[in-house]
Parts: sequence; structure tokens; C-alpha cells
Amino acid sequence: MPTTDKRTQREITIIQTTLTILKEKGFMDLKMSEVAKQAQFSMGTVYSHFSSKEDLLLGCAITISSTMATAFHKVLNSPLPAMERLLTLNIAIWLSYARQPHHYFLRQLAMTPDIWQRASTARAQALDNIYHKMSQMVKALIIELMADNPAITDQNREAALADILMGIWSLGEGLFQISMSGFGLKQPSVQKDNGFSLLTSNLAKYLQGWGWRAPFSPPMIDNCKLQAEQVVANCISS
Repeated sequence: MPTTDKRTQREITIIQTTLTILKEKGFMDLKMSEVAKQAQFSMGTVYSHFSSKEDLLLGCAITISSTMATAFHKVLNSPLPAMERLLTLNIAIWLSYARQPHHYFLRQLAMTPDIWQRASTARAQALDNIYHKMSQMVKALIIELMADNPAITDQNREAALADILMGIWSLGEGLFQISMSGFGLKQPSVQKDNGFSLLTSNLAKYLQGWGWRAPFSPPMIDNCKLQAEQVVANCISS
């Protein structure tokens, strides 16, 4: 095996070992020595790939986010109508978070300045590139949807696009964060069907606020959920 292939395989092994460890303990309790032991590498080998715990965390976040980008691509390039693709994507993101909540929290932690500023510049840039790629995919979908929305005109189109993108992302991330918090665990409206109805109803209301009329019908929601479950099953490992 060529040296570059061996290095890539070692890095994959280190990352997968770390993700397994992080299922059981938090990042603050993670020790590089434990990663090395379980991956069956020396400490020197681990540090030759990752300069710090923070750098390793970003490596894990890159792996997780790359998998999510694959799911994004699969949904957004499907033959579904644009509004159904948007709903399917949001449901798929929610289901992937619910399936692997430790991955969700790991990605959130990786985005904090205390983490990425201590990681290598190359790895921080690689993660940012993945987020940008996913953002551009969703941006293209929103532009497609805006063409059929008379409330959005040439005068407000550019500002609306940025606001809609941020709003949809914030709504999904925020609702999932609440659903996993101590507050969310005490709220029947959040815990009913694992918060799924809360996501779809709030997303519909948000889009209606921008001028889309009754964007989701019950049959559409059921179909999009089925499509999202298939995407998550195919793209997101347990």
C-alpha cells in the first residue's frame, strides 16, 4: 500500500476510534492516550496526524459533516418538487441528529472558537469548506422556490435569500437543541413524536411568513418523512 494510502487509513482509524469513545464520554474527558491505545497506534503516530485534541475533534466533525453533505446532495438532486426537497432535507437532518445525538453535539462543539482556533488552520478551513458547500446547495434550492413566490420581488430578493437561509438553519438547529435540553425533556409539545411535529409545523409557519401558502400538506409530510428515512438509512451509519 502506498505511503499516502497508509496515512489516510491511519487517520480514518483514529477518527473512527475517537467517535466510538465519544459515544460514552464527553470531549473534556477524552484523552489522546486512550485514543492511541484503542486505535493500537503510538502516541507519536496519533500526534503526527492531529496536533491536539481540538484538531482531532475537527477531524471527527469533518467526517460527520462530509457524510451529511452526501445526504444533502442525495436529497437536493432527487426528482421531488422543490418544496418537498426542502421538507425532506430538514426532516433528514432532524432524523440524523436524533439517530446520533453525540454527533450533533460534537459538531456544535467543533464550531465554537475555543475549539477551532486551537485546531490546525488547514482542518478548520476544510470544515468551513464543507459547510459552505452545503449552504450553497440549499441556497440553490431556495432560489428555485423563490421564483414561484410573488411576495419576493427583485427589490428584496437578495436580502430575503440570506434571511431565509439563516432562518431555516436556525429554526432546525434551535429546535433540536431545545428537544435535547433539560427544558425540552419536560415539554410535552417537544417530546411528542420526538419533536417531529414541532419541526414541521414551525417550518411551515416560517415559510408562510415569507409568503409561501400552506407549504406542507399531511400527505406531503408523510411522503417526505419516508424519503428522509431512506436517505438517513443509506447515508448515516448508526
